[in-house]
This record gives sequence, structure tokens and C-alpha cells, in this order.
Amino acid sequence: MSRPAVLQFDSLLAPMQSELESRFAVLPYRPDLAAASISSIEFVVTSGSTGVPREVIAAMPQLRAIVVYGAGTDNIDLGLCQDRTIEILTSASALSEGVAEMAFAQMLAVSRNLLGADRFVRSGAWGAGAVFPMSGQLWGKRLGVFGFGAIGQSIGRRAAAGGMDVGYHNRSMIQGRGETYFPTLADLADWADVLAIAAPGGDGTRHAINADILGRLGPDGIVVNVARGSIVDETALVAALHDGRLGAACLDVFASEPMVSDTILAAPRLLLSPYAGSNTMETRSAMARMVLDKLEALKVPSNCC
Repeated sequence: MSRPAVLQFDSLLAPMQSELESRFAVLPYRPDLAAASISSIEFVVTSGSTGVPREVIAAMPQLRAIVVYGAGTDNIDLGLCQDRTIEILTSASALSEGVAEMAFAQMLAVSRNLLGADRFVRSGAWGAGAVFPMSGQLWGKRLGVFGFGAIGQSIGRRAAAGGMDVGYHNRSMIQGRGETYFPTLADLADWADVLAIAAPGGDGTRHAINADILGRLGPDGIVVNVARGSIVDETALVAALHDGRLGAACLDVFASEPMVSDTILAAPRLLLSPYAGSNTMETRSAMARMVLDKLEALKVPSNCC
């Protein structure tokens, strides 16, 4: 029996990639692939940041499912997939804890000025008798979470365990939750000391974090984005940091990643990381395993049995 074919945009971790190639006939994607070479393929593996170009989907009349090595689907034409009844399966549930851990680590790092403390000791200033300035702390502060899905809720759990009050803004209130719900993002920003972004990307949230929202957080406020770079207006963020209208910010995602603008690199009180929220061996292994399991389940033809 021949192995089902998979068009692959992004590789899995090495052990799982080998397993994928042993179970499936894997064709790595290249922009110059002839349409005829992919026309009979039923499955695609990609990442949330890469997605699948619309023209590739259009050239695959037999496509049954797109399996995402990640959580995001904003780089996939959902309308086209819905019209053609193409399943979109993600590994979102495998990465929520890792991404939430990154978000909490970042807000803790900037609140306590850990990078500044490290530089202070290494420079010899402490040994020379200088006094390191006091920082803030998270205990007793208010965390607002924009987007209260699995990742947002995981961030909230960590914050609550760390003595923070937790509120959220979502498309709708989630019944049975003890956290405070805010009907608008502006209301949440007025209330919060720290704003963690865990919302989906796409047109509906583009530049949702703008000059107005940043201003509502105030000069001691902190913004943490582990979701999508498009959600934050980077020009407004840089201006707020330079003007002192915002206390600090942390970005794990960027508008034009992996390229980061010079204005972002030069901004004060801004902690940067390279889209590393899910970048742990444990999380990536779980994500890859989930991709394999979903593909294995899809091997059974849709008209079988």
C-alpha cells in the first residue's frame, strides 16, 4: 500500500520529521513546484507563521486537510477552505503552557528590571559602591489579558498564583470563569497595570493596541505581546516608550519578523525575543507529536466505512 503524500512547508523536530517521512511520502514545498506535482496531494503540513498561499490551495483539488505545526491560522484563507470543506487542524493545545510561561517570564523580567540588574553587576558598578535603582513588582498588580483562549487562560493562572488580580477582554464573556470580564479593550486597559496579548491575528485585531490603548495603561503600564506582531501598532508603541507614556513593553512577535525595525531596536525599556514562546524541547516535541497523530487519523479516507 502506497504512503499518502504530504506537501510540507515547515519541518518538524528531527525525530518526528524522520517518523513523518517513514509514514508519508513527503514533498517539501518550493515556490517553483509545478501545479501537476501537487494536484493529487491530500494533506499539507505548515506552521502558523508560514500558512499556505491561496494559489497553492487552489492548485490542490484533492486537498483534504491542512495540519498546522502551531496555533495560528491567519495566514490561511479560511473562507476558501470552508467553501471546499478542507479541514484545518492545529496543535494549539500543545503550546499554550510554553507560550504562557514566556509571557509571564517577560513581564516579570521587565517589572523587576532583571536585565538592568545583570548589567549593573557585570559592569562593576555594584562593587564600586553604586546603588541599583528600585524596581516595581507584579504582586498586587492587575493583569489584563486580551484574548482569553487556552494561552490567555494559562497566562492568567500564572499571574493569579503570583498574587495578581486578573481581568480579560474576549469576543464574549466565558461562563463560569472567576476573572473579571471587560466588554471593551479600552475598559480593560483603563483597569490593568499589565496588558498581556494572547488574541488571534488577522484584520479584526490589526493595530488593536494603538496609541489610545497604550495611553490608557499609563506611564507605569507594561505591554506583553506573545500573539501576533500585527496586533500592536509598533510606531505608536515606540513613541509611547520614548515619551514616557508607557512604562515598558515585551515583544516576542513583530510586524515584519524576522526583520525588526531600527526604531524597535533602539526603543527604551523594551525587552525583545525571537518568536520563542513555544521554542522549548518539550513544547515543540508535543506539537510535532500532535501533527503526526492528526495526520495518522486522517489516513482513513473520508468516504470510508
